Amino acid sequence: MGIMLDYCVGEMVTNASRGIVGKVVDVILLTRLNGSEFYLNPELIQSVEKTPDTVVTLVNEKKLVVRESPEVIRQRYIEYRQQISQPCLAGNER
Repeated sequence: MGIMLDYCVGEMVTNASRGIVGKVVDVILLTRLNGSEFYLNPELIQSVEKTPDTVVTLVNEKKLVVRESPEVIRQRYIEYRQQISQPCLAGNER
């Protein structure tokens, strides 16, 4: 499941109270094998394979081993693509 950091993808944001200034990026939450969570820009994913651990290969050839199955990552990517293709609405009207 992705999270929206603020407003719309690609919209320029200045929000001093939250410490956010610049372009907004939508990300997906993943979990390393040691249990620590991190957010990944799904546009960086080149491939996902089960070996038996799930290995996410990024476009820069870096490999990440995560707890989520390839199916879960696929679903999160689909949700991300659906979210970014929605039109931006004024303010926080989503």
